This record gives sequence, C-alpha cells and structure tokens, in this order.
Amino acid sequence: MTKRPTSGSRSPVSELVGTSDKVPLPRFNINKLFSLVDALDNDQALSEEKVVDIVNARSREGIEEYRRFLKSGSLVSVLNQSWNATPQLQELAISLRNENIDGAKAILLATPSFGSFARHVSNTLVGTKVNQDSFGRAITTYRTLGEAMLLCAEIEGEGIYSTPNSPDAEHFAPIALQRFRNLDNGDGLVATGEWFESLIRKDGIHPEIARQRLNDASARELLRRSTEGSTTDVRFDRHVIHVLRVESGKPAVITVHLYRGDYLIPGKSSTSLRIEGI
Repeated sequence: MTKRPTSGSRSPVSELVGTSDKVPLPRFNINKLFSLVDALDNDQALSEEKVVDIVNARSREGIEEYRRFLKSGSLVSVLNQSWNATPQLQELAISLRNENIDGAKAILLATPSFGSFARHVSNTLVGTKVNQDSFGRAITTYRTLGEAMLLCAEIEGEGIYSTPNSPDAEHFAPIALQRFRNLDNGDGLVATGEWFESLIRKDGIHPEIARQRLNDASARELLRRSTEGSTTDVRFDRHVIHVLRVESGKPAVITVHLYRGDYLIPGKSSTSLRIEGI
C-alpha cells in the first residue's frame, strides 16, 4: 500500500492545488455553505438578503466569508448585490447531492484556501499528526471539510491525520485483520472506534473507506466480521468524524460517533467488533 510521498515527489493533490500556502483563510459553517450552494443551483441567482437568510447571518457582513470562498473558486459571480451561480457551482451541487466525493473534492480544491489545506495535509506523512498552527481559528472549517472529502480524520485527544490511502477490498482484508489482532487483548473483541482509529493512525485509511471496505470484504468472504455488545461508552462520545450525507435530497455534513456500532453497521447498536480470517 502506498504511503505519503517523501521529499522529491509530489502527490496528486499537490499537483492540483499549486504551490503557495500564503492564501487568505475564510471561516464559515460547512453546512451553511452546502445549503447556499444547493440554493444557488436551484435558483441560479440570489439577492444578498436571501443569502443572509440562508446562512442565518445577522447582517451582510456575516456573508462576506462565504462570498470570498465561493468567488475564489469561481463558484459565484456577484453583480449588483446578486449572487449568480457559475457552471462550476452547478457541478459542485450535483456532486454533493450524489455523494460524489471525488467530483466535489476536485472542484473545492480549486479554492486557494481549501487547496492550501489539502496540500498541507497531503505533504504530511501517514502516521504523523498534521501541524495546525498556520490555520489558526480557521482549522475547524477546513478540518471538517477535509474529513467530509476523505482527506483527513481527527482522533480526539491526538490531532488530525492524513488519510490518503484507499485500498480495494482484497488488499484491505489483511490490513483489517492485522489491526484487529494488534488490538485484541485475548477476548476476541475490539471496540469499533479503537479499530477505526488504528487504521487512521497507522495506515492513513479514512473511517468511511474502512467501513465500506470491511463490508465489501465480508460480502466477498475475504474475512468474517461480526459485532457484539449494545452499551455505548459515553467516555468516547467526543471521538467523532464529519461525513457527507444527503438528507431529504439536500447535502449535509453530519457528525458520526466512531465508538457507536450503528456507524459500522446501520441499525445495529453493537459497539464491539470481531474480525476473523478465512
């Protein structure tokens, strides 16, 4: 499995986002941004008063960061206090509604601020925490968007890690089994969140990828997986990531709890995982 490039090579993200890190960092709410993108795609043009209403701002000054971000990526044009959708914004809205991460990410990388964050993450070696200092108070915005675009994941109490690796089910199965065995204390069960976080930390695999590949590997009988237990340990409720979902036809970023079993298998509250080889 390929890990983060060392000096002398550049990752695909680096090629997309350019070279300069000295860019402004607008701060905003990701869900309000996605609501605005959705509304602009539906109406094609919005008055500033309507934009203020959509993002629930107190005044026109409250929409400035959204304007800066969208204009920086050529996602809107603003004329006579009217915000107008561009073809790029339409592509972004369609990708978000279809949970097409690759499509949405490609468009968002064209914004200098998110592109800078993505490059910074891509240049961080797998297993090394991302240095957050240069992002200041804006880190919440870009970490949330980075998690939703599968670029990174935060481990509570540790920091943000890059998650560039997306092995197929066949290559993922032995990794999943090895991480389980490393964590198993002898009772044959491991907390689901502990397993997810081990894959983040050691393999650079995002929980969304790990969840999908584990289900694929199980369906292909590359391994056996089962869950047990139903008591959620609230001590780990701060161990979360942010993922893209479509609710009632509208894109949103939701918070999922890594130590709750229903993230791994929807509808099941089991909090402990067992993985066996075949």
